[in-house]
Amino acid sequence: VTEEEVMNKPKVIKNEDGTKFWWLNEFIEEHIRKEVKLLRDNGFNTECSCGHDMYIQCQYSPDASLKILDDLLFNNDYTDYEISTSIKRIDGHLYPSMEVRFGVTKDIKWIKKEVRKQIDKYFGLDERVDK
Repeated sequence: VTEEEVMNKPKVIKNEDGTKFWWLNEFIEEHIRKEVKLLRDNGFNTECSCGHDMYIQCQYSPDASLKILDDLLFNNDYTDYEISTSIKRIDGHLYPSMEVRFGVTKDIKWIKKEVRKQIDKYFGLDERVDK
């Protein structure tokens, strides 16, 4: 299916099963299709999925604790971090978790300095002093 075919398809087409999500059968792998439809039907914006690895990536709105953590860090002058969340359910028990990583990206000066160090090391100029 080409991009042009996708763009020219009518917006509402019913599949054989009566659903109007024509793209579901064409673009979503069969093994994960039921789960993608469940999330989409219930207001979740799915971004990508894989039937082989059995995962779905979705957008979400940060809940109160996540937003409070983000505001706390940002308002205390942290500008380079990543907050990852995880919710696991094992044998019916809920395991929510958050991880904060600092220094996820570096400013351009730091990158230039690191590149210069590597070049100097390669050419045996390790003793050079930056001014």
